[in-house]
Amino acid sequence: MTPDLFLLRRLSFRSVRAHPGRTVLTLAGVALGVGVFLGIRLANQGTLAGFRNTFNAVAGRSALEVTAQGEPFDEEVFAKIRETPGVRLASPVLLSLVAALPGKAAPEAGPGSETPGPDKPQGVPLLVLGIDILSEGTFRDYEFAGEEKTPPENIDRILRRLLAPDTIFVTDRFAARYGLRARDALVVIGPAGPRRLTIQGLLRSAGGGRASPASAMDGSVALMDIAAAQEAFGRLGRLDRVDVLPNPDIDLEKLAERIRGVLPGGLSVARPTRRSRQSERLLEAFQLNLTILSYIALLVGLFIIYNTMSVTVVRRRHEWGVLRSLGVDRRGIFGFVLLEAAVQGVAGSGLGILLGTVLGRAALGAVSRTVGSLYVPVGAAQVSLAPAEVLLALGAGTASALLSALLPAAAAARMSVRESIHRGDATAARHARTGWTTAAGLSLLGAAALLTWFDPIHGVPLFGYVSAFGIVAGFVLLTPLSLRLFSTLFGFSRL
Repeated sequence: MTPDLFLLRRLSFRSVRAHPGRTVLTLAGVALGVGVFLGIRLANQGTLAGFRNTFNAVAGRSALEVTAQGEPFDEEVFAKIRETPGVRLASPVLLSLVAALPGKAAPEAGPGSETPGPDKPQGVPLLVLGIDILSEGTFRDYEFAGEEKTPPENIDRILRRLLAPDTIFVTDRFAARYGLRARDALVVIGPAGPRRLTIQGLLRSAGGGRASPASAMDGSVALMDIAAAQEAFGRLGRLDRVDVLPNPDIDLEKLAERIRGVLPGGLSVARPTRRSRQSERLLEAFQLNLTILSYIALLVGLFIIYNTMSVTVVRRRHEWGVLRSLGVDRRGIFGFVLLEAAVQGVAGSGLGILLGTVLGRAALGAVSRTVGSLYVPVGAAQVSLAPAEVLLALGAGTASALLSALLPAAAAARMSVRESIHRGDATAARHARTGWTTAAGLSLLGAAALLTWFDPIHGVPLFGYVSAFGIVAGFVLLTPLSLRLFSTLFGFSRL
């Protein structure tokens, strides 16, 4: 170890012991920025994973799907699809997002009944799948509460219970959540008004096959016979989707072309994964907003680091003068300040990863509920901290610390022996910089206000994002003026 490096390390440890508050503040700045950045990323990924899990569970094993861009279509199309050469099996599906009133007595519930008003209970969301009992077992897997394992040949027998009037299957998770059991009544509110149904069985939401819809939407899924669902929810003769299984060894693209040939206008046929990607685009704008907020959090952390490093450089100017007089060149001091910042960046990033994991888990439920309310219902998946996310968080925190330390490190390297001894030089320099930072801050705030008047570009509020960054940066640049006014007001003349 060279004398210069040994001396620099001794000075660094002494500075940390003498001023632990500044070190803690720097670490807190890095941890805050990294924690919010990582937490929002984890919440976004968990929500998207929950959406994919829900979509895949409901889609089952279908190779192709016929839809009408989210709109219901005439069920007469189903017969044409089923008779298309190459189609081994086709199954109609009706999807109804209703409000369930668990434990609420509603003897008046029935077709044409009054729907709840503002002062009446609104219920909890429940996705009801109207299915074809005869073909359902081929497309999706089910296990039923009360049985260790349901043989495939028994699934159809159990599902036939849904043929009874006004019956429904709910998941065991949904039933446990609201204290429901088999044979209990469940009131649901659909487009046709309240409907009183009887729970004929419970689907096991844990375990089961990988294609089981019971695992979707955190268990808020129910099954009905498609004819009963059409009648109960006022959608007679309408379908939302037709699932298709091809004959063995048939080319899916050729089969899709055949099906398109018999479809009326407005309907499309595609693989479920393609429709999943189209639906995921609904979430992009919402998740982009959250991502931008996480970048702003990094900017705030960067500002905290910059200020603490600047204060450290000014307060340690005597040390820099001593080092310069002992022969340490400017590059050595510049590199040492950056090295200190990098060490603090890595340590703060480690704390930020722990904070981000906690924030991600706390935010996942809220983000999933918001996405379910604004876009499509999703079931929240678990927060998963992948190695790539750890490396990204470490890199973002360390890079932010280094970027924040560039100007303070340059200031320390430029500091002469004379300047390090005379406090007035540094103070005068800081006061001289107050003018241009104030002008720049006010300009940024004015520009940020003007940018809010611009329209989005291709649906992306790019100017709004730039405006948000401009507001944060503008107030950052006004900080020197604020500190000077604060010092003058309270009689502080020294740092």
